[in-house]
Amino acid sequence: LKTALKLLQGRAAALFHIDNDGRLETLAEYSSEDDGLRPASIFKTGSIAPRTAQTATIQVMPELRHTHNGVAYLFSVICVPIQRGGRVREVLCVAFDAPHVFVKRELDAITLLAVQAAGHLENATLYEYIQERNDRMRAILNSTRDGIILLDSGGRLADTNPSAKRLLGIDLDEDFGQNLVDVLLQQANTGEIENAGYSRDEVTALARQLRLEPTRISRRQFTRTTAKQPIYIEEIGSPVIDSEGQISGRLLVLRDVTEQKLLADYRDEITHM
Repeated sequence: LKTALKLLQGRAAALFHIDNDGRLETLAEYSSEDDGLRPASIFKTGSIAPRTAQTATIQVMPELRHTHNGVAYLFSVICVPIQRGGRVREVLCVAFDAPHVFVKRELDAITLLAVQAAGHLENATLYEYIQERNDRMRAILNSTRDGIILLDSGGRLADTNPSAKRLLGIDLDEDFGQNLVDVLLQQANTGEIENAGYSRDEVTALARQLRLEPTRISRRQFTRTTAKQPIYIEEIGSPVIDSEGQISGRLLVLRDVTEQKLLADYRDEITHM
């Protein structure tokens, strides 16, 4: 909006979004003067913004009378449609303090600005969509009881959740982007790796599998020793396949099977007795 006012030497500008029912929602408005004037109300007064959305063409109103706080204003207004995905999604409007005759240079400038705005708005919409999906996925990962460790195609840590930290007793939040095998080997010197259920041989086997058998589904059970009681964990590893059928990483799912293990041991004990 500031760029539009600077290009055209306008007084006020507003950006409207067209919802699925054809109604206009004010996305943003800006005035070059701090007098409390609401730019969006200017363009709704003469229905020029809705008409622009309906006709999908530039609309010009040389003289538009608008009253604000009992004061009558005379504006000249231009509105340009912003098309995305084959239809008008937004409308950009600029108002001038006095009657104004728009020359070709100004029309070309605001048309070009609308094209550039369409690209920025498309990126912003895509970013919000991705952010919303990421937030939803993060909420799911954080709430599940199973531990999740996601590796990329190079074996580097891409994501994890709090349950993985709880089950393994290892904080991997600061190791994103690093090779999981290297991280586990570095922790071997502190003894944490043994408590987490990964022996040196198992770390070596994990590295070999990531490199030579990326498509194989692996399953193993191990025990992690804690101060209270041992935790029995089942680890399932499976390849992550992208939309093109290519392997893009590996997913390790950790499940706490302590209760099932204790019940099985108790059943075996009763059977033996």
